[in-house]
Amino acid sequence: MILISAAVTILLYVISPLSGLKPWSTRYLVGLLIAIPAVLWPLWRGAGFDDLELPLRIFAKLMMAFKRGMLLLISTAILVGTFATFSSLPSVEADNQQQEALVHDLLRIGATHIYGAYWTCYRLMFQSQEQIISSIPNGLHEPGNNRYIPYIPIVNADPRAAYLFHEGSVDAIAFAKKIALSSKHYRQFIFDGYVVYQPEIPASGLSP
Repeated sequence: MILISAAVTILLYVISPLSGLKPWSTRYLVGLLIAIPAVLWPLWRGAGFDDLELPLRIFAKLMMAFKRGMLLLISTAILVGTFATFSSLPSVEADNQQQEALVHDLLRIGATHIYGAYWTCYRLMFQSQEQIISSIPNGLHEPGNNRYIPYIPIVNADPRAAYLFHEGSVDAIAFAKKIALSSKHYRQFIFDGYVVYQPEIPASGLSP
């Protein structure tokens, strides 16, 4: 049953869009760790390590080689991971500063309710401590959906809710073409690698 569950998990991951779009995002495969003993046991038996007649001296040498190999593997993995972590610090810090600047710029223009892509929206809400509330509209090229339904009516109720996209992205280009044919007017802002479209509301009223 463990092996069947592992096979089903791998199958669902392989046929999902995530495995093609972000093959490095393997958090959905963490559950496979429980299947490792079930996979190793047939290999162990096939190698004859459960044979009591195996000379103890040979067994001891094999176990020593195995322990040294595992120690080398684990040490190498730790060193590589440490090097990769420290190497990525400058880019991570730059990305954090960009996001902080984006939060500041959105609040400065009063864009507290926005429509945007999944990862952009939820990161902004977290970093702004929900000073910015976001909703993911239908029809975006970038995958993602609304995980917290109460955010949707909050954004929909604001006639000045802005649209936020990565500058030059497919969604930004598509939205620019869409509003070019619309009777509504938008103010455009470009900062921090993003393009923002904020509806212009007539001074006579806020009705759409």
